[in-house]
Amino acid sequence: MWLDSIDRQGEYAIFRTCDEEGFHCDQTENSWGFGDFTGATELGEHGERLAKFWTPQNATDDWHGHPVKKDSGRPNANLPGKELILRWISGNFVSKEFGLKLLRGDV
Repeated sequence: MWLDSIDRQGEYAIFRTCDEEGFHCDQTENSWGFGDFTGATELGEHGERLAKFWTPQNATDDWHGHPVKKDSGRPNANLPGKELILRWISGNFVSKEFGLKLLRGDV
């Protein structure tokens, strides 16, 4: 669940950045977003710092997303692919420290 402080406009702003910047993973086509450069902004009720927006099943369906957290049973299930994380770091979308945490699965 999104934090109460992240209203529909805030959620849309994160999604819009994902869409405009092409923050999609090639293998899933899902979009991934974050609250800020350093990863300090919590998006979800359990301290989540990433949001995942699933690709709609049908072209007429709306995009849907929510904050995601590390899944100890499936360590990479709630993380974007390595290529996207490296693009975030090299494009200066996220700090190197935050990006390395993502690569290690520490977020």
